[in-house]
Amino acid sequence: MLASLGVALDDVLYGGLLGLGIIFGWCFRRIKHPTKKKWISTVLGFLLVFAVSGYHVLRPLIVTTVNAFLITICGKKYSHILSFILSFGFLTFFRFSDYFGAPYAPGPVNLINMVLTMRMVGLAFESRDSWLSHKTESKMATSGAKLSEMEEKEPFDVHPGFVDVFHYAFCYVGVLTGPYYRYNTYRDMIDTPFAKYAPCWDATLSRLLLLPFTVTVFVIVNGLFPNKMALTDEFYSNRSVLYRIIFLSISFFNFRMRIYTGVMLSECVCTMAGLGAYPDWCKPRYGMGPTCRWQEVARLGRSPIQAMREKYNFDTVHSVNIWKCEFEPTVRQSMKSWNMTIQYWLAAYVYKRFPIKSLRTTATMFMSAFWHGAHAGYYLCIMSVPPHLVVEDLYVKLFLNNAGPKLRKFLNFMLWFMRMQGFSYMSITFQLLTIEAALRYWGSIYYCYHWILGALYIAGLVVQFRRPKKAVPAASVTHDFHAIDPPKINKTE
Repeated sequence: MLASLGVALDDVLYGGLLGLGIIFGWCFRRIKHPTKKKWISTVLGFLLVFAVSGYHVLRPLIVTTVNAFLITICGKKYSHILSFILSFGFLTFFRFSDYFGAPYAPGPVNLINMVLTMRMVGLAFESRDSWLSHKTESKMATSGAKLSEMEEKEPFDVHPGFVDVFHYAFCYVGVLTGPYYRYNTYRDMIDTPFAKYAPCWDATLSRLLLLPFTVTVFVIVNGLFPNKMALTDEFYSNRSVLYRIIFLSISFFNFRMRIYTGVMLSECVCTMAGLGAYPDWCKPRYGMGPTCRWQEVARLGRSPIQAMREKYNFDTVHSVNIWKCEFEPTVRQSMKSWNMTIQYWLAAYVYKRFPIKSLRTTATMFMSAFWHGAHAGYYLCIMSVPPHLVVEDLYVKLFLNNAGPKLRKFLNFMLWFMRMQGFSYMSITFQLLTIEAALRYWGSIYYCYHWILGALYIAGLVVQFRRPKKAVPAASVTHDFHAIDPPKINKTE
């Protein structure tokens, strides 16, 4: 039955487990004692991982144990680097385990390890940043700095114990599919009364509004046009080039509906559990949490009476803004609304810390592809984004910045059309995975998007060269990584 609809068994399994997680959140919020809350979330998370992975649960246990040792026992100076190298090393080894004589883990286990890798590396960086922050505060106190100056900065206070690392790693909220959230966010869910007064039901229902639509159209369209069609000889021998070009858009539509469905369910697990609930006035941002007034947030967490009067939101665990993903005109704008908590992690722990500034975007894109998997299709897709950004930024600078209202609408439409066609062209490699299948598809349509992109770039350079310099407006776009700015890190050694 599922096969005839083109729906994978893993998708149904994940949907069912996420649904159970949403239902359990109602009970979880009613657990008053923080210690009980912590252990119940950990035990349930471990059972979910075990239900999905079986004996492969040893893999996340190994990664967590190694990171717990690095974070709590090893010196802080290099623990974050070791965590990064070893966590991604384990992730790579697990993906190629069959080459080393170990059994190959099923797809769901890979996703669990991907989420765990981000949590463990992020925790290692948080712990080190806390260590550096305390050193800086000690120096400020010694030098007679004002208390107000010290309170203006985010108070890093992440000193987990060995067992606490396991609690964070296996917390049932997000353990299967994400989103990424920091250790402080997890700790606030356990210790503060925010979840008790946050609009958990309203936040959950608002995220479920589009679920019937995304599920229905995915099942119908994917049943009619499954991606596996592109792996058959008949697809290339009996279908025209025009059909294969149109199929790109259909395939990308299916891909988006599947991702939107998973993200909405994942966010609902968070909102029903109360994870990521913060007062509006601390301006929480996806992945990061509060961005200001941290001391007030900490005091509010210790005052249930005051917490009752506040208005809360769940922006911290908001991963995808579907409207902006669909209708923003440029790649740069739309990508700010896609997988936002993962983008925060990439920005905070890769982009901002990569030593060579000119290569930061390339390095971040590479790490994104590397995190997604070892298949060449991931790299072909993600590493195709920077060239599109170069062309897009050129045309924004040449034409869009000084355009009038009517011309701007037309140019925005053209940029949107190019973005959607470009993403459709790139995403097919993300779905076909192998280099052979990806290049076969691109070759069957004569690498048309590459030629179009190259022609547009050359034409743009010609216009830029021929146009008087005084008529060329200053670029309003930057070439920084598209994710949000992470918190500033003290660099005192």
